[in-house]
Amino acid sequence: MLKSALLSDDKRTDLFALLPDMLKIQMKASNNTKIIEARGDGKLESIILAKVDAQGSVIKGSEFEKKVSLLAIGNGLLANTEVAISAGCNTKYDESLGGLIVDVDEYLETSIKGIFTIGASTGICGADKSQLEGELSAYSILNQLNKISRVNFKNKTSSLRVKRHKMMKFTNLLSNMQQAKLSELNTLDDNTTICRCENIKIGFIKEAIKNGSTSINSIKKRTRAGMGNCQGKTCSQLIRNILSSSGFTDTDAIKVRPPLRPTSINILSSKITFLEQ
Repeated sequence: MLKSALLSDDKRTDLFALLPDMLKIQMKASNNTKIIEARGDGKLESIILAKVDAQGSVIKGSEFEKKVSLLAIGNGLLANTEVAISAGCNTKYDESLGGLIVDVDEYLETSIKGIFTIGASTGICGADKSQLEGELSAYSILNQLNKISRVNFKNKTSSLRVKRHKMMKFTNLLSNMQQAKLSELNTLDDNTTICRCENIKIGFIKEAIKNGSTSINSIKKRTRAGMGNCQGKTCSQLIRNILSSSGFTDTDAIKVRPPLRPTSINILSSKITFLEQ
């Protein structure tokens, strides 16, 4: 992870700025340990932790309890694909980039001519990647509008594409660190909540799979998982993993619903500067 962070100028700066605090936190960290249960009567009171082996499986008999009042768990980062999907753009499933992302060419143009997407929609990698992709797509738009010479376009974009390739290595690393262990999903209690918006339990989803719902959208129709306020942003990847653990593969996007409100470029920037005439 250190090597990947050092490849990016912004991440290198962030790394060294946060390093002192990271070292302090590391001193208090418990490695090879995972949370397996949260307990409390109306509120969080304690958590049950256990040691894990090299494969991440719980070592029986190593469980212990810790009193806490706050618990935060991170289980991966998901790309923002909803707007592009609503516009009809194609998606692709790439575990090395975090799962479902918008399918783009090397200049960030989607499957629909004239629609470009940048940032988290093409894989999570931070603000510096978003800025670079914005510049790369801007040159592509200028090229399509014949506002820049072909030679200048290639000169401007070649280094940007190389930098983006290096940044994507950091995305690969984050995704590999956060990949779900499918075997663990089969050991979860049936009362474990998967869709928090609609309060849908994993037992209900497993039952739907047994009854023939073997795609993410058919599970949505049968159980309402993914129909809440977040439109599947939180639970869609979990449902995809539950399907995989049951022997079914679904790389389609979960259907999202409008309304969507366009944002004026004047909101994003008070001054618009053309890169080249």
